[in-house]
Amino acid sequence: MPGAALAETVSPRSALAHQLALSASMLLGILLVTDQVLGIPWLYWAGQLAVNGLSLGLVVGMLLSRFGVARPLWAERLLVLLPVLDLLVLAVSRWSVVNTSGFQGFLMAVPMAWLAARYRFQGAALGIAMALGSMGLGFLILPEHDVVEVLSRGLATTVLAGSVALVVAGVVTRLDEQRRRLETVSVALGVVSLVLDEDGAVLEESGRLRGAARGRSIPELLADPVFTENGRVPLPPERNPLARAARGSTLDGEAVWAELDGGRRVALSVSSTALTETRTLVVVQDVTASLAAVLQEEQFLANVSHELKTPSPRSPDTWSCSRTRSTPRRAGIPR
Repeated sequence: MPGAALAETVSPRSALAHQLALSASMLLGILLVTDQVLGIPWLYWAGQLAVNGLSLGLVVGMLLSRFGVARPLWAERLLVLLPVLDLLVLAVSRWSVVNTSGFQGFLMAVPMAWLAARYRFQGAALGIAMALGSMGLGFLILPEHDVVEVLSRGLATTVLAGSVALVVAGVVTRLDEQRRRLETVSVALGVVSLVLDEDGAVLEESGRLRGAARGRSIPELLADPVFTENGRVPLPPERNPLARAARGSTLDGEAVWAELDGGRRVALSVSSTALTETRTLVVVQDVTASLAAVLQEEQFLANVSHELKTPSPRSPDTWSCSRTRSTPRRAGIPR
């Protein structure tokens, strides 16, 4: 099994969707099964009970993890074990129905796609190996059946489910490549991109800021209070860029100042756009040097403008001296 270093694509919500889809398909299969095609009833109903029991366990585990009763690590381990357990159950119970279609065998595509999305081609290979291994169980469970029939059922379901898993693994692998390219560009530009849910929680984060803010998380940097573009007025909490982005507001390079330890400040440019109704993309860049230069230039121009509008007064001696210097001497002037 691949290690945890691999990027995880299956979130708890999508894992729940996979498992509930499998349970719904299993329950739908009850309507299609008759006494004539049900070869081993106890094995069939044991498979139904096992799959739906795993679905119930996933729901309970996610609820306990959400309310802090169970540790998130336990829920993460459940997401790894669940598709493997589903495959084991289907690998056995698929032979309880005596027909050539092998409905439960085709359902192996659901946990195989789950493994492929989480572990890419390694997960797809694991699923295909388990599907091929289930054919050996078919010979043991159905010794009275023809070998060709068992092989045809096993290979047909394995080819279909394996094709689905390989397609999913290929798509996710390409998405991984695009994500790595984006992260490399983000690091080179000193940009951090993150995805927020409707509650403002960070779902994904990539990139790294430059300068004094390097290595710090964006929620930590943009925690209240933050200051306006001129760095003087603190923003109210409802005007915080992250809070506005989580509410679905579109930001276009809004600049704010954030305080670091020791009283040092950094300027951050925040842009956001809604990806879906519940997900928002936020892009943050450190613009301390450029914004500080702009503010210094504005302060210099303001000082120059003030001096031009209010010139310093001159004393009478200075005025007399300037008149003396500006009046030409008549002596020595040729007529």
